Amino acid sequence: MGETPSRRAIFDCRPLRDADEQACAIRILTRLATAAYRRPARDRELQTLLDFYAAGREKGSFDEGIQLALERLLVDPNFLFRIERDPSRAAPGTPYDVSDLELASRLSFFLWSSVPDDELLAAAARGQLRNPGMLEQQVRRMLADSRATTLVDGFAGQWLQVRNIRTVYPDPGEFPHFDDNLREALLEETRLFIDSQIREDRGVPELLSADYTFLNERLARHYGVPNVYGSRFRRVPLNGGDRGGLLGHGSILTVTSYPNRTSPVLRGKWILENILGTPRPRRRPRCPRCRSEVRAAGTPPCASGWRRIGTTPPAPRATHPSIHWDSRSRGSTRPGRGARWTRAPSSTLPGRFRAAPRLKGCRDCGRCCWTGASSSCAR
Repeated sequence: MGETPSRRAIFDCRPLRDADEQACAIRILTRLATAAYRRPARDRELQTLLDFYAAGREKGSFDEGIQLALERLLVDPNFLFRIERDPSRAAPGTPYDVSDLELASRLSFFLWSSVPDDELLAAAARGQLRNPGMLEQQVRRMLADSRATTLVDGFAGQWLQVRNIRTVYPDPGEFPHFDDNLREALLEETRLFIDSQIREDRGVPELLSADYTFLNERLARHYGVPNVYGSRFRRVPLNGGDRGGLLGHGSILTVTSYPNRTSPVLRGKWILENILGTPRPRRRPRCPRCRSEVRAAGTPPCASGWRRIGTTPPAPRATHPSIHWDSRSRGSTRPGRGARWTRAPSSTLPGRFRAAPRLKGCRDCGRCCWTGASSSCAR
């Protein structure tokens, strides 16, 4: 059998005589079990693997013995699950510190989406990882590693919901220039921006106020940014305007829009949940006759929701999912595009938000709902 990188990673020793096989098997299985369990293997765990090695060796070669032991290792619950056991003296319901080895696993799966490496495990095994200086040193080392890109793809993609952009399909009749190349460019812009914020140790406020972004020619042309050529992404300074920070990223504007129009409500909800970390208001009740959602700000079931949105910074406003900005549309309603929200001094809605006149009272329930939902919901 030929030598491959994976075989070299497994067989870090080769027995020259039959008498050397047991020692070599112990060395191989101890190292692999420590990596798989993310902690030093216990004696009984190692003995179980050696028993499987012996069974395989009895029926075949040294390599076949190691193979059978590896098959047993890969179905071990300690490999398949990250198990954190409560300390024996911990009272039920009380907080406690995780061990250094458990902390090492948390760090590696959070930053790398993978198992701890030898250096991290060694620091944890010595009981030094919870030391603030050692912890900071290891975190900085791990962030500098190329494996930290999974933090952006995994954590940031889930937090910002930008990975959902691959399931969003803007109306091709309205936005014929939106294609897969633009979709991937929007996603890459946000990924590179978050990566730079993490690696450069930027402050949290700069996530929303940064004066730069990452563009290639396709995305720059879509944004209307001049003098960017080629498919390679590069850091581009922004001289004011609406593009600064995450709220100006087309990926976020796209996943918080409908296929044919923008949605300040979806974007306000996104800001509440993803930026401010506050739960969204409970679902509004429906009219018992017309079954439309109650939308009136003055009725008790809805007032709390609109009050919360009214105290939230205005949601990013772009005219549609294709992310072209149009300052002329602010505070206006274009026919057929639904209600837009704008600040108005004379508004009766909490937070001084006013809706375009597409709300009417239902003659059955006496509350406001969207027109067009039901014939009984208009008068």
